[in-house]
Amino acid sequence: MPVNDPPVLRALDRQRSRDLPLSALGPIAIMAPHPDDETLGCGGLIAFCAQLQVPLTIVAITDGESSHPGSRRVSPEQLIVWRAEERAQALAALGAQAAQVERLRLPDGGMHTMSTAARQDCVRQLAAILCRDRIQTVLVTAADDDHPDHRASYALTRLALQQKPTVRLLTYAVWPPLGAIAGGSRWSLDIESVRERKRTAIDFFVSQRGQIVKDDPAGFIMPAALLSRSLALQELYYPD
Repeated sequence: MPVNDPPVLRALDRQRSRDLPLSALGPIAIMAPHPDDETLGCGGLIAFCAQLQVPLTIVAITDGESSHPGSRRVSPEQLIVWRAEERAQALAALGAQAAQVERLRLPDGGMHTMSTAARQDCVRQLAAILCRDRIQTVLVTAADDDHPDHRASYALTRLALQQKPTVRLLTYAVWPPLGAIAGGSRWSLDIESVRERKRTAIDFFVSQRGQIVKDDPAGFIMPAALLSRSLALQELYYPD
């Protein structure tokens, strides 16, 4: 599908930043702490990058195997398979089926308990991906996102970027902390023209929508507020 108006990250603080065409971002890597974070936070940007043929790498930090720990019918191993399939379907819905997916297989819900050696190995893997794929822009969940895996993903990404300081770093929020007031330098991406594609992509994450895992009342289900925020007319990105 052609892009009629070139998508641009619009600066919301024009004294501190300028508009940034998506086509200028170069090869992009999106750090996704769990399968679906890349779609919830950056689905519109992914759709536009697919249209513009901007090379895209999705770095799957965890496999999301711990979303329903109380289920006796669905094992973590089955969740890994399902969630990978859901991600592939979502990326295809966004037109990004050609995106490269790199799985790090870190512990879902346990990144903050990793050993120093495991963290160092993860940083080496991230740095290798950034260099191998000639990444120019990295997007990662915000440092204050209200989930420990999201904050850990940010910290590990920052360490990896010390080995490639020329890479542009942008953050996105999936779980902004309660009472957070957006401010400072940030960009807005108008996704109205691709919002229905993003909605369709999110709908593929049926394991996270309470549709197939029904024997874990405490298991994760995407709340209405998350869906509403993810389907806003703009996606916000913050230069770090």
